[in-house]
Amino acid sequence: MQKLPFALSVVLSFTAVAQGSQNATGDFAIDLGQIRGATRAVKQFEEICTESFPKLRRQNEVAYAAWRSRYLPFIQEMEKTYLQFAWRAAKGNAQNYMAFNAGMDKQLDEAKIGLRRQLTSEGMEKFTDVCNRLPAILTNAQFDIEHHYAEQVRTVRRVLKE
Repeated sequence: MQKLPFALSVVLSFTAVAQGSQNATGDFAIDLGQIRGATRAVKQFEEICTESFPKLRRQNEVAYAAWRSRYLPFIQEMEKTYLQFAWRAAKGNAQNYMAFNAGMDKQLDEAKIGLRRQLTSEGMEKFTDVCNRLPAILTNAQFDIEHHYAEQVRTVRRVLKE
């Protein structure tokens, strides 16, 4: 059972590092970024394991699809919120909007390198084990982003109601 916390701590600490902190700030943009980063990190976790172990592709795709399906309403709510935020940040200019999104996507894609580094930091044997257990790992309550990042979600939803 000791290995499961490693996988969780790697992904969750990665998202904290990638977004500056796992602690809610009360700032709409930062808290929304943490939620988006955590959601993206789950997909990146699946991608890294699949890229590293192609024989696990089907298992990983099914596990990720099940995770995404389980939390789809929340994921869609936050993605819609992010896209609205991006449009406002771009001041309604389509070119600025595309550039803003491209910049954010680039940051999140670059963060994948850090996640890979963390996942492999304790050696290939542990990394292999974590990737083999990806389906079980993704059912852990800590991958329920809406509840694990509850304070950030409250901030985002509060601002949306204003």
